[in-house]
Amino acid sequence: METRAQLARTAIVVDLPTGLHRAGEPLSSTRQRTRERLLTAARVVFERDGFDNSRVTDISRLSGLAHGGFYRYFESKEAAFVELATAAHERLGTPLDGVSFEPDSLDELPERLRASIRRYLAAYGAEARILGLVGEVRRQDDQLLALRSACQRPDIARHVEPVRQSQRLELLEPRVNPEALLFAVVGMVERFAEQWLVRAAVACDLETAATQLARLCLQAMRPAWRCPPAAAAWA
Repeated sequence: METRAQLARTAIVVDLPTGLHRAGEPLSSTRQRTRERLLTAARVVFERDGFDNSRVTDISRLSGLAHGGFYRYFESKEAAFVELATAAHERLGTPLDGVSFEPDSLDELPERLRASIRRYLAAYGAEARILGLVGEVRRQDDQLLALRSACQRPDIARHVEPVRQSQRLELLEPRVNPEALLFAVVGMVERFAEQWLVRAAVACDLETAATQLARLCLQAMRPAWRCPPAAAAWA
């Protein structure tokens, strides 16, 4: 079996239609497979060499195309990277997927939140190398800078009204704006995931990380003067 290094040095020239593929245009099954092959190769090269040192030539060779074949599908390596980053964020979701803040479901919040955070951390681990590059590149790229916020907002927005209802009943901390509360919880988990899984700044295992993060989030949401139902689970 050929190694990645051997594949990267081997160019397999294939016939491709002329002209750049435009976003939204349908692709034939053959062209779709070629495009997916390019994206797979691009991810390997980006993760291996870093974004700045990655070359279109290496991506093309690894995918089995001549150099010019890349530009029939993507305008630049930046365009391929944005697509990979977008797909990674969509697979990742947020730490609040599967969580409900409805007043009548708060008894289930501790376990649901722990399970959701665990799923998020496991998914982050699978995407850690490409997400680490996103963190570096988005400081220079407006599209990437807005990407994470765009992925977060729909999930956070759906929780705002249930959080507000639970705050009115004093089941959740009522002195904090609902959006601020949700963004703070999500931000804490995301930042921990980056420090643990990208920067290797924390020594931890998945179960411990999920349990402790859930405990911290629950403590932040609990009213200071009152323990909600199932208080032992929130402790």
